[in-house]
Amino acid sequence: MVAGLIGPRPPVWTLFMFIYFLIGVVGFFISSYGVAKLIMGEYSNYILVIPLSILLMLTAYKVGKYGEHLASDQIEILKQFVRDVLNVKKELS
Repeated sequence: MVAGLIGPRPPVWTLFMFIYFLIGVVGFFISSYGVAKLIMGEYSNYILVIPLSILLMLTAYKVGKYGEHLASDQIEILKQFVRDVLNVKKELS
């Protein structure tokens, strides 16, 4: 049995998780301040951070999917190479 993972390097995944975390935490605290001001009866532009955070997270998600799309041909070549090598090795033994 052969197991493996064909995909981007771990620092790429770490970068995307850091981006999601950063946008989420900053968006949460700034929008919490805006909501608190709104509850006290004052208008705050900080409430606009909620849709902005969602937009930034969706943008990061789409960038990741676009990168996945760009690499799909190379990933398929690698998968086919592994399949070919395993079939040859299986036939020899």
